[in-house]
Amino acid sequence: ADGVEALKAFNTSVEENSKDPFNKEKHALESAKMLTALIFQEALCYFGQDLKHEQQLSETLADMFTHLFTAESLIARVQQTMSSEINSVMAINIAKIDVAESFLDIILMSGKCLNRIFEEKTPLHISDIVKKLTFKMTLNTDTIMLKKLLGEYVFEQKKYPF
Repeated sequence: ADGVEALKAFNTSVEENSKDPFNKEKHALESAKMLTALIFQEALCYFGQDLKHEQQLSETLADMFTHLFTAESLIARVQQTMSSEINSVMAINIAKIDVAESFLDIILMSGKCLNRIFEEKTPLHISDIVKKLTFKMTLNTDTIMLKKLLGEYVFEQKKYPF
């Protein structure tokens, strides 16, 4: 019930913020944290101490937490070193690519976890929460274009400049 209340209190819209290039990513990160915590909580409730014997489920949960940590760290690190230089723009692009793809990975892993926890019969109330959170996590980042720009930049530099 706590997760349901937290979700209801969670702001559903992302306000545009031209001063923060990671505004959407930070909002999506909060959704990803809520989703991962919800799945971990359900795994603990269902398996209890036996969760340690569920190796693939535990590894998948660990991967989800690793993605969260990496995404948050990457955003923080890039924001600390931002400037108007092209290197800074490329660092932002790298972060946007990685964060968007990490969230897609978390979404895929969440389905695997839920199918294991609930034996392919995820309760409707959990499924509804997951749908709302995954919708908020899905960024419209054009990762293909950002990768193209990054590739061109690296080619021009004739080295990996970071």
